[in-house]
Amino acid sequence: MELQFATNVAGHYALTARLAPLLVASGGARVGWMSSSAARVGRLDFDDLQATRRYRPFRAYAQSKLADLVLALWVAEQARTRGADLESVAAHPGYVRTGLFSAGASIGRARPRRSLPEARRLPHQEVAWGAEPLLVALTSHQARNGAYFGPAGPGGLVGPATPVRAPRRATRDGLGDRLVEALNLEQPSAVEALHVSYLRAGAEVLFPGPRFHEFVVRGADPAAAGTAGVD
Repeated sequence: MELQFATNVAGHYALTARLAPLLVASGGARVGWMSSSAARVGRLDFDDLQATRRYRPFRAYAQSKLADLVLALWVAEQARTRGADLESVAAHPGYVRTGLFSAGASIGRARPRRSLPEARRLPHQEVAWGAEPLLVALTSHQARNGAYFGPAGPGGLVGPATPVRAPRRATRDGLGDRLVEALNLEQPSAVEALHVSYLRAGAEVLFPGPRFHEFVVRGADPAAAGTAGVD
């Protein structure tokens, strides 16, 4: 699996699915997803989500961050329509100067690659300020289910956290359902996390789906765990 998609999307999706029973049972829980301003230029290539045909680091990054925002809005809608006492929110940090541009292109490679160019002339902020939008989204009483937060300054690059509008490409009808189906088919561990029998009570509330492959819980007693398939 492509590293950025695995780290930024599939892992978060699988973890949320595993925690679904606790989140629903606790009442009033809130799930936060970290997107990026790059989501505005991202595109979900369902024909090649893993970028096997042609790999461009920034394009893969933008796709992964758009996917995060799509999942955040999808979980919010699932909770809303199914009456689950759960909120899903998202945020983007603006433009934060981290090691992403300097080292990101070489992560997971045996040989270093040329770094992505940094837009040094653009307004930027420190990491602590970049974390603020997600912290506000997770803790503020003003945040509502499906909210999206980002910096209030020029271009959404810097400034205090404020509610912002999600890009239209993240709100297209049916996009979340299509992404979840693609995740289930492309990442077996996410499917396993979603469909194992001991998650059924919570997962069916938030993560319904068509009939996918059946999985046996690794390391578990087959008689106790059985196979897991959800209609």
